[in-house]
Amino acid sequence: MSLKRFNELLIVDSTPTLDTNAYSANDVLGGLLTLAVCKPGGAGILRHVDVVDDDNQKIAGKLHIFNAQPTALLDDAEFLPVVADLKKRIGQIQVNAADYVTWNSNAQAFVRDQNIDFVTADGSLYVYYSTDGTPTHAATGLRFRFIFWIA
Repeated sequence: MSLKRFNELLIVDSTPTLDTNAYSANDVLGGLLTLAVCKPGGAGILRHVDVVDDDNQKIAGKLHIFNAQPTALLDDAEFLPVVADLKKRIGQIQVNAADYVTWNSNAQAFVRDQNIDFVTADGSLYVYYSTDGTPTHAATGLRFRFIFWIA
């Protein structure tokens, strides 16, 4: 038996490029986010996610986490994964409207203690963010910060 120790805190920031037209509920915002998190075959835990909404819309949404690259879904398309991608989907993080706080006309949400364990073949995690509402954002109106423990 071998014991893996989580010895590195990793913070990964990602800013998707958004369509500036209105989105529909369940649309993908910004397309696929690729997060380089560890060496190939590495493991870790996704602990927390912070969201900054520069447009202060505070729309709820879901972060869909995959441990291998899923089929491409375009920005402003419905989040509708194919069956093969469900085997790669390792978690979902709900960001609620009530998670946001307004600061200087911007909103920020902290979604803590998610604890999504992962092993990734290529060293990356892949994320789609789908909206629960109908936001209209500036091109860089959302920013995500992912906080990991890496083995």
